[in-house]
Amino acid sequence: MSGTPRKIPLRSFFPEGGEGLLPGPGHDGGARYLVLWTRDDEPTDWLAAGEAMSSALLETTAAGLAVSPMTDVVEVPASRALLHRLLDNLGEAQAALRIGVPATDDSAPDTPRRPAGEVIER
Repeated sequence: MSGTPRKIPLRSFFPEGGEGLLPGPGHDGGARYLVLWTRDDEPTDWLAAGEAMSSALLETTAAGLAVSPMTDVVEVPASRALLHRLLDNLGEAQAALRIGVPATDDSAPDTPRRPAGEVIER
């Protein structure tokens, strides 16, 4: 990234609010996007993409960067086809990662969990 890094807010998965993923100046202008792709679209390719994503998440986190996985872009046929064309038809996009400087120095909030008794049957 050139110049002063911009703060990249984390994606908010809570419908009631939160900073969210806002476009425009001061938000994602400093972000970089990484597309994980494979030559084919078979289970072994999905596994390889998952391993690559795991490595990328660990490396970027260790470097103090914020990462937001964007798998939804490969779940919608139109955006998946667009990514395929952007990859010059070389392969299949498996996921995209949005990488940037964290919006705050705070760590991400804990993910809410349902009580184990609600999801585990004996």
